[in-house]
Amino acid sequence: MLTLTRRVGETLHIGDHTAIVVEALENGKVRIRVQSDQATRTVRADGRPADRPVLGLRSS
Repeated sequence: MLTLTRRVGETLHIGDHTAIVVEALENGKVRIRVQSDQATRTVRADGRPADRPVLGLRSS
């Protein structure tokens, strides 16, 4: 397991096609953005699909 400390606005890249961006820290919660290509399947821990913008093509 890898544990990292990131600040708001910082990014973690996983492979060539996935990025995790720390969007905000509010009321003890962290909001993150996951960017990946269309071929990468992203699923939340509760089993619901997550929205995935294409890395480099669309920003939230």
